[in-house]
Amino acid sequence: MNLNTLTIKDIPAYSQHPNGCGLSALLMLVNLPKNKEIQQFLTKVWDKVKLLFLKPTYEKPELQWAIALQYILLKAIGRTENKDKQKIYEFFTNRMNYIYDDIRVVNTYNQEQFHHNLLNNDKSDEGYLYLHYTEDNDYVTPHMLLENLHTMKTDLEIKILAELFNYEFIYQTSEDMTGAIYFTNKELKKKIAQNTKVKWGKLERLANQDDVLILYGQYFHWLAIRGVYREFQLKNKNIKKYSNIKKKYDRSSPTYSPLQEIQDIFEDEHFENRDWNPKKMFIELNDPALEKKLQISYNDLSESDRFYVFQKRKNTDYSVFNEILKPLEKDIRKEMAIWKDYLNNRGKKNGIKTSANQINDTTNDLENDVIPEEKIPLEEKSVNLNPIEEAFNLIQAKHNIDEILNDKIPIKQLDPDILEKQTGDLNHINKKEKPKPKKGLKKKPRFYDMMD
Repeated sequence: MNLNTLTIKDIPAYSQHPNGCGLSALLMLVNLPKNKEIQQFLTKVWDKVKLLFLKPTYEKPELQWAIALQYILLKAIGRTENKDKQKIYEFFTNRMNYIYDDIRVVNTYNQEQFHHNLLNNDKSDEGYLYLHYTEDNDYVTPHMLLENLHTMKTDLEIKILAELFNYEFIYQTSEDMTGAIYFTNKELKKKIAQNTKVKWGKLERLANQDDVLILYGQYFHWLAIRGVYREFQLKNKNIKKYSNIKKKYDRSSPTYSPLQEIQDIFEDEHFENRDWNPKKMFIELNDPALEKKLQISYNDLSESDRFYVFQKRKNTDYSVFNEILKPLEKDIRKEMAIWKDYLNNRGKKNGIKTSANQINDTTNDLENDVIPEEKIPLEEKSVNLNPIEEAFNLIQAKHNIDEILNDKIPIKQLDPDILEKQTGDLNHINKKEKPKPKKGLKKKPRFYDMMD
């Protein structure tokens, strides 16, 4: 019998931003330590995006990469006439066809909703920032970046980002049209039936392939699948390749053996019928909320759970990375200027005098290595901060922002100091804390809550 070692993938266990489980789960599955080209790309993006914050408080690399990935996503599904970005749009259009158009429409709607919500709460200044993205030139400011970072990703957004890393979504025939594998309430409550065996067997085979990623959508939470198996496979440390199933035998061949064919059939049946017990069917996964590796059984599944399968494309490269990096520096410079104007206006409304110096054209290219980085140990951000509080806390410098934007002061010379000198004491703004997220949900969402 042809055996292969059971694969329980060794992927890193990353933490997540609030509601940023989708980004972290994808980063874990891509396995950045073993994919240096992707890791270097995300690091390059972060090295530019962090300039928006001046004094970033995110020490963990995976949290930095997640912010970079969120920024890339907003650029990838935005809209602009900038010729430098047309190749990016063409890349995703060729890969995803109409799905790409759908997610761009949804994205525009979501940003307009964020905008209107701020206007309805008498926050017109913050709301105006979104217009730079929807009606200007897809410019992203810290407020908008954090708001989207803290919004759970849909499966469509995950599919966009997976394509960025050359992973194609493999559509599975299903009644809910999501293309994901799932088990109905009838399948979960009754004795393991044949259709359940087929679905689970498919998950076993897919999870055992090196070129396949499986994202597990559990209620409103994304997790990374490391392995799917039955108890006897783990004990024996081996798994059948299923090579005999549907195998065609050439009975006219001189090497044909009737005994071997019969033996293969019995081996397949024996393998297929072992441990079909809900308590002996397991899934190994990484949970970014706990930053731990977990094991669940078939009994722990719900009808609302979805398994999204992605397979690495053959003969592809990462040329799109360069297309994303080309306009990045000019965009960041402009976004820094927009954010600076917002902070100055905010300070004036609070009776704080700010510099009247005019900044230079911020669309000029950044000079190479002008702003060196100094790693300063800072505390991780509080999950109770809302996006605008967080953004203000990130931008802490006693020097004039105009000088920083004009590259007159490197970041290493900055130090945390009183915020009043630059933008006023803003600690009283939005001081009300959000309640801490509760573990679990009182009500399990219905299966169509996670549909496209």
